[in-house]
Amino acid sequence: MANTNKVKAFDNLVFANEINSDDNKAKSSHLHAENQFFKFFIKQDNFLNLVIYAYLYCAASFNYYLITFYLKHLPGNIFQNIMVASIAECTASLAIGQVVRTLGPKNAFKVTYCLFTIAAICLGLAIRLDLIKLIPIVLMISKFTSTGALAAVYMNSFVYFPNQFIGTVFGICGSTGKFVTIFAPMVAESP
Repeated sequence: MANTNKVKAFDNLVFANEINSDDNKAKSSHLHAENQFFKFFIKQDNFLNLVIYAYLYCAASFNYYLITFYLKHLPGNIFQNIMVASIAECTASLAIGQVVRTLGPKNAFKVTYCLFTIAAICLGLAIRLDLIKLIPIVLMISKFTSTGALAAVYMNSFVYFPNQFIGTVFGICGSTGKFVTIFAPMVAESP
């Protein structure tokens, strides 16, 4: 292969003792960044914030996908239910910024999670009592609040963590959230 490309076979081969100092500086700065991360999260408050944030991400992600998977089982017109859920999701994505700005990060979390809990209970009651006319309204509220909670998790991360660790925080929260979300279709499909 090297002969056909008219290149000597081992021209680009670099041995460990030939690495220039720039590579060593890059490796040492990478190790320094890792040490900063561990030093930051060793502090109890920062680690507790990460655990709480991972929980909020898991809850928001699970609820968001649970409603999406459960849409086909809701009584009434499936097309109407999907349109209502889509409108609620678009509206929530646009409105959550103003909600967070008005209420603040903590209160936005409290409001979206409390409203979602109330809407989920009302949705369950509407299904049990066979109140088909109320289902789209309650579905819209629950989809709006679950989408709002998930969007608030993304928006508020800069409030609780320094910018240099946001990628790591999202990696941890995203992987735990996706792991928990694996169970959403199982819950939605259970009898």
